[in-house]
Amino acid sequence: SGRALSNTVRSAVARVCGVDSAALGPDTTLAELDADSLVRVGIADVIEETLAEAGIVVHIDDATLGRFATLHEIDAYLEPFCRARG
Repeated sequence: SGRALSNTVRSAVARVCGVDSAALGPDTTLAELDADSLVRVGIADVIEETLAEAGIVVHIDDATLGRFATLHEIDAYLEPFCRARG
C-alpha cells in the first residue's frame, strides 16, 4: 500500500540520516537532511533490502538517486514496482 511504502522510505531515511522518522514527511527534502551522494546510496540500499524482504526487487541507480529532492519523489518512483508486485 502507499502508506506502507511511505513508511518504508521514511524508516530508511531516518535510519541512515540518524533522525526520528516521526519528524519526516513527504515534503522533507534530502538537502535539508544533508544527504550527500554517499548518504543517498545508503538510503537506497536500505530501501532495496527492505523491499526485497517483501519480494519486491528494485534497484535505484545513481542517476535516479541524484534526481530525488523529496521523500515523496522516492515514494512516487517506487510505487509502480510495488503495484506490479501487488
